[in-house]
Amino acid sequence: MKIPLTIKVDEAFLSEVDRARYATSVHQTRSGFVRNALAAYLAYFNQELLPLLEKQKQELQSVNGFIDYYSRQALQTNDGGFL
Repeated sequence: MKIPLTIKVDEAFLSEVDRARYATSVHQTRSGFVRNALAAYLAYFNQELLPLLEKQKQELQSVNGFIDYYSRQALQTNDGGFL
């Protein structure tokens, strides 16, 4: 089931959509082109970008874990303060 969606765009956006959709030999409506473009981007995002973002998130959590650990160690070693 398709649910209606309305977005506000300027003329420049519509010109770019028209330029791109007329560049192919497949006739598509504007809404069909935007729907297909968004579906293609989401597939790319899920396959390519999301795994990279998850990896970076895990690496950042690992780094934050080390920072937290050494900060606590420094606080305990220096009686609650830094030298």
